[in-house]
Amino acid sequence: MDTYAIVLYFDEISNDTFKEIIKNVALISNNNYMIDVNIPPHITIGSFFSDECTNLLTIVEDFVKHIEKFDVKFDKISAFEPRVLFASPIKDANLMRLNTLVNDTFLNHAMPADNENYTPEKWIPHCALAVRLDKEQFEKAMIIEKSIDFPIVVKVQKVALARCNPYKEIKVWEIK
Repeated sequence: MDTYAIVLYFDEISNDTFKEIIKNVALISNNNYMIDVNIPPHITIGSFFSDECTNLLTIVEDFVKHIEKFDVKFDKISAFEPRVLFASPIKDANLMRLNTLVNDTFLNHAMPADNENYTPEKWIPHCALAVRLDKEQFEKAMIIEKSIDFPIVVKVQKVALARCNPYKEIKVWEIK
């Protein structure tokens, strides 16, 4: 069984801003994993185990019809210590609604992945800036917080289905 994620992508300017932050975190921490495997800036709104990618494509296609472009406001750096450093958005009604909707939709067709961390009860929305950090890399990476001018407001413009580990986009949809 493969792990799949439903992710939100940002407008081009915000995407470039986050790519620059990711690059700077990589330089500071000496951890290039995000860059090496080409993980784009995103917010994961659901993660599922499934044997059937074709079925998931059809479900995401229908899911995208139920959402519109919206803004997300990032207001701080947070962490899943000591392995992941991320930009933390305000968990507003739009994000909570999408997370609930994606779980209500997909849990009828697939099993939750990642220890159910993307289910509404456990979900912490985030945009990863560095992953797979060791303790020393984590401590160095935390320095980046002082150089980021928050808040950062992004426009969510796309939804993607991606296979995880390693990250690989399956399909991307524009939000209308």
